[in-house]
Amino acid sequence: MFRFTIRELVLVTVIAGPPTLACGQDIGAAAAQREEQLDAQVQEYVRMIQPLMWRELEFVRQTCELTPDVRPKIKAAGEAALKQAARDMISAHPTRRTPVAASQMIRGEIAKVLGATLPTEQLATYTAESEQRMKANKQAAIVSAVATIDGALFLTKEQRDKVASALEANWRDEWDQWLQMWQYAGRYYPQVPDTYVVPHLNEEQKTVWRGLQKVNFNNWGGRIERQPADDEWWAGKHATGQPKP
Repeated sequence: MFRFTIRELVLVTVIAGPPTLACGQDIGAAAAQREEQLDAQVQEYVRMIQPLMWRELEFVRQTCELTPDVRPKIKAAGEAALKQAARDMISAHPTRRTPVAASQMIRGEIAKVLGATLPTEQLATYTAESEQRMKANKQAAIVSAVATIDGALFLTKEQRDKVASALEANWRDEWDQWLQMWQYAGRYYPQVPDTYVVPHLNEEQKTVWRGLQKVNFNNWGGRIERQPADDEWWAGKHATGQPKP
């Protein structure tokens, strides 16, 4: 059996220290560091996604006659969705970290508030305009994609029509980003599934198609020009009229 004097026990305690306290401090510090890192990531995504929020708010402002008391509620819904979308982007699979996913969340949250606050007639107008916007964006994206492919493969009219029909029949929301292809000046091509293109090509075109550099287009909206009056208007400080001429 080991025997220790009182002095030896005191020395051991002083040297080792209370292990539970040191361990607790380390865990707390690590948790605080992780939270700080997470917050920094969230803020980065907020800056990226914010133009999408303002774009949606501008669409609402243009299509609805919003009373001053309703405007702050709608903006608050947009801001809450913006922060949640930023957090979701961090935890999502990389293939789901897209402007389309973030935009859909923001639109959905704003639409909920509009549904609960707008008069029936105004809500119907907003819904109709939203559907028309979706159709217009879809058509424009398909035309843009087919035109880009045509520039490399020299499609016939029949081929263009068949590819366009295949894309329309199998439309995916994320393809909305094809509207941003003009920024790449023909250097890259949209990642259109082969299923909707290859069956309509001849052998020479198939060879060219396989050699094209295809990428996903994730444009987060860039800068949105805003005036100070915008914030005042959404805060309900303007009784009538629009914040911009």
